[in-house]
Amino acid sequence: MKSQLTVKYSLVQGSYWAAFCSVIGYASPFLLSRDFTASNIGVLMAWGNVLSVILQPLVASMADRSRRVRLNALSAIIASIGLFSAALLYIIPNSFYITAGLFAVILTITSMMMPMVNSLSVKLTNRGYNVNYGIARGVGSLAYAGVSYLLGYLIKFYGENIIIVVVLILYMILVLILLWFKAPKEELLRENSSTEQDAAPLEKDSLLTFIKRYKRFFFMNIGIICLFTFHNIINTYLLQIMVNVGGDSRDMGVSIAIAALLELPTMFLFSIIVKRVEANKLLKIAAIFFTIKAIAFYLSSSVLGIHISQLFQSVSFALYIPASVHYTNILMSNSDKIKGQAMISAAMTAAGVTGNLLGGYLLDASGAEAMLLVGLIFSIVGMVIFLLSTPLPESRTHRNQDNSAIV
Repeated sequence: MKSQLTVKYSLVQGSYWAAFCSVIGYASPFLLSRDFTASNIGVLMAWGNVLSVILQPLVASMADRSRRVRLNALSAIIASIGLFSAALLYIIPNSFYITAGLFAVILTITSMMMPMVNSLSVKLTNRGYNVNYGIARGVGSLAYAGVSYLLGYLIKFYGENIIIVVVLILYMILVLILLWFKAPKEELLRENSSTEQDAAPLEKDSLLTFIKRYKRFFFMNIGIICLFTFHNIINTYLLQIMVNVGGDSRDMGVSIAIAALLELPTMFLFSIIVKRVEANKLLKIAAIFFTIKAIAFYLSSSVLGIHISQLFQSVSFALYIPASVHYTNILMSNSDKIKGQAMISAAMTAAGVTGNLLGGYLLDASGAEAMLLVGLIFSIVGMVIFLLSTPLPESRTHRNQDNSAIV
């Protein structure tokens, strides 16, 4: 049963991250082809992130309280909005404002989906149907690498409009896989009975109450915003960074693929790593290497240098993603787990607002080097916050020791 669910969940992760790559990873080339400036792109992506931050806690609360609606079905409904928006963007003639509006919706949906996809694993794990999150997320990275490499070449032959065609196809696949993904029927019954008592007293908690309950966790999320400000600058403006050192869209696709492929060993081996090193320590290690990667990017002066900088992806982003999911799961009570995942995703999307707006402005005003320098400063601040704010409470560890591993 565990292996079957891991395979199914791996397909969910793979389809989601493939779609994520086509939307977030290639937003800049697509929008530049529609006559958007770097600042325009930054504002548009920031709006998508703002809407995502607003909507994520609402959707998470709905999912936490639900006793009848399966999380995969709710995720499929939300993904269908992204599919419909992509179809409209493909059909409707090119227009600056129509493109901006529809692409903002797609950006919002793509960001909103992240905590829901992660929570599918958490819900199953906490009901005894463990899945190997590391392997599943590794499949997501593999899909991300494949789509990135493919799109880099497709753009060279067919132009940037091929991006929205790929987005449409990948969102269609994501919706179908989410509808197909179902845990055994007895899992739903077990979930309803086992969580009802635990969730009832807390399901009406306000966001402020949640923050008071997990003060250090909230502080850690401020660190996530700082670290991912630089991470989002790289993701959004990698094409411009490449052009600054003599590269093009194909080099960008190769570079993204390198980073995604390097995530695989860490993702696949995470179940072994987390048994030997505590999750809070893994998060601190990831924060340090985020900053080392930021330094490497800032010092790079060639396409090869950018590719080499991506080597640190394996011990930064690749380590952070499963460690943050694992850490949140063992830290929080059952009724707060989805809200915890949503808060982390909200922090990452809030970093998207900062990174996209700041990066776009600096790119237009001062160039790529100034943008990378400011991003590096944010990364250093985020690293310091992480080193100070991620202890693992002993009582929470013991409370969740029987079902803490997302492996």
